Amino acid sequence: MNLKLISKLLEELDNVYICNSDNLENVEKELKYYDELKRELNEIYERKGRAAMYRSKCRWVEKGERPTKYFF
Repeated sequence: MNLKLISKLLEELDNVYICNSDNLENVEKELKYYDELKRELNEIYERKGRAAMYRSKCRWVEKGERPTKYFF
């Protein structure tokens, strides 16, 4: 799923179905779906974080500190 879509669904679930629900006995299904979406969102953030670290490392290897004439 898309990051924005998951965030929107989480907000909708939280505001409409869980927090403002009059019948708290039937909220279990929504809570399970909410937990699944939160887990998926965390996985997306972890993948994006790993990708950012990899890009940063590549950038450092390519353009990092290079010796100057002084060291030669």
